Formats: sequence, structure tokens, C-alpha cells
Amino acid sequence: MNNADLIIATLKANGVSRGFGIPSGNVLPLMEAMRSGGVEFILTAHEGSAGFAADVTGRMTGTPGFCIATLGPGATNLATGVGGAFLDRSPVIAITCNLNTDQLGRRIQMWIDHHALFKPITKATLKLEQGCVAQTLTQAIAIALSEPKSRRRRNLQSSPPRLTPRSPEREN
Repeated sequence: MNNADLIIATLKANGVSRGFGIPSGNVLPLMEAMRSGGVEFILTAHEGSAGFAADVTGRMTGTPGFCIATLGPGATNLATGVGGAFLDRSPVIAITCNLNTDQLGRRIQMWIDHHALFKPITKATLKLEQGCVAQTLTQAIAIALSEPKSRRRRNLQSSPPRLTPRSPEREN
């Protein structure tokens, strides 16, 4: 079983039945694993739409919505929908591709730090590494389904505010 198959098997075991995205070279192995693993791939017109569809799926089903995007501009487009899901507190798993080590430096337009991009708009951003894929993905699913930490800032005054009466305006 390769990593793409393992990702899909883990998602399916956790109730994920569909994923959203746009085909691209780096995403194709994951799409093939979805096909053979019984997870429906739904083509969207834009990566942002994939994020929004995953958001709504997570909100309506209670299981994580799932979206995929390729590296670089695909990931930046996906960020809009993922950020919306974060604000709506919807459980979402978003997977983006990365450059192969031998391609670093040659495809500079595609090199965007995905962890830095998604950190402020997700509960967590995790790297899937060889040998730890299932464990990391299971952790990601648990985080997605957990209650979010409150980001609301509360200012509490030490004493109640005082009302100061206004003096009446003088008539001329």
C-alpha cells in the first residue's frame, strides 16, 4: 500500500466519503487512490470552491470535509475556503502537495511555504512523512473534530464605567 492509498483508507475509516478539488500532476496519485478506495472525487471549478464544499460537508455531516490542491497557486486558492471553514468551525482536512526535493529551486513560482500559509487559518498544519502517514492523519482528524480554542478577545474593566452627564447646550 502506497501513501496515497493509506491516506484514503484512513480518511474512509473515519467516515470521509467524498473529496473536492482540481486534477493536477501532483494530485493524480491521490485521486487514483480515491477512485480505487471508494472515496468519490468531486471536480470543482476552483480550489477555493473545493475548500468551501469541504466546509459545508463537514458542517452538515459532522465528519471532516476533505479537499485537495496542488502546490503553489493551488494551495493559495484553497486557503480562502479553508479559512472560511476555520471561521465557521467546520471540521476539514485539506491536503496540499509539495515539491519533490529534486525540484526545489527549479520551480520557484510553485514554492510557497504551505505551513506558514495555513497556520493562521487552521487548527493545525501537519506534515505527512514516510512511516507516519496514518498516525499523523489520524491526529489531524482528531484535531479537526475537536472544539476550537477561543480566539475572542475579552476586555474586562476592573470597575463599571461611569456615566458623565452632559451639560445642556446654551441657547443664543
